[in-house]
Amino acid sequence: NISCDKLSDRIDAHASVSNSSQCTYNKIGELNMAMRKILVDETNRELCEHGTVGFPMTVNHDDLWAFEGKSVPIHWHNDLEISLPREGEAIYQVYRKSYTVRPGDVLLLNRNVPHSCHSPNNSHARYSTFLTRPDFICGEYGSDVERRCFRPFLQNSAVPCILLTSESSCTRTVIQKLNETEALFDQKTLCYELKIKGLLCEIFGMILCEHQNDLAKFVPANQLELERLEQMLNYLNTHFESIISLQELADQVHLSREVCCRMDIILGFCVRNHSGIDLHDTDIDFFRPIVFQKRTAPLTYYGQ
Repeated sequence: NISCDKLSDRIDAHASVSNSSQCTYNKIGELNMAMRKILVDETNRELCEHGTVGFPMTVNHDDLWAFEGKSVPIHWHNDLEISLPREGEAIYQVYRKSYTVRPGDVLLLNRNVPHSCHSPNNSHARYSTFLTRPDFICGEYGSDVERRCFRPFLQNSAVPCILLTSESSCTRTVIQKLNETEALFDQKTLCYELKIKGLLCEIFGMILCEHQNDLAKFVPANQLELERLEQMLNYLNTHFESIISLQELADQVHLSREVCCRMDIILGFCVRNHSGIDLHDTDIDFFRPIVFQKRTAPLTYYGQ
């Protein structure tokens, strides 16, 4: 347990190291680098935010030798991640499956998917990492773009990641557009944000269309939501004497605060009909307070 101020200082320090490579050479010419460390909570959720509220995407120039142990430990986050290898091989562990990526390949990692990365025999590996919040590309939850294009991937437990190899028909074009995205992000010329968003839409459009057969195995969203709602309700029932934050509830089902909040209408239906808890909501606003009252004991749950 650490204070919010200390945690903020640690996150700021981590972000500072992440955004700039601090390298020196020792007397025998070996490369010394300031060791990076990914800060995570008790569920391995990464604490460092990617991008800003106004522009929720970023591009990192990563080197596995820059991380402690020359590897990236297991972690997860609410953002979509694209890895573009630049030098050497890297092995990504996604759940129980390993993916070897090398220059000429592209790896797309779904949100909320635990993953780690290392190189075989501790060999040198450099890669560019593109991280973006899903709604930066697909818009609001429930929009046609989100529902028809992204949801079959975002909520598909059968597809935690997509690997594009040099044999894939769209890989070369995807890499070209990723290179353009990285150049725009580094140079930050006029309207670079708008140009990057356009490029990301093209990139995800090509990748998702290329793998539409895999995405056709999509488990219906309502089934996944019901399973998550059941977990949320069980957590509420076992902690009904506590004040539960939205982030704490979202962490139980590995969702973002935003997605968890948008599920509250369905949650209200399940609460009223299955749990003996009455839901009272006074305003359908993003940060509204939501109050649950259990018949045997009070439970107050705040959306903010």
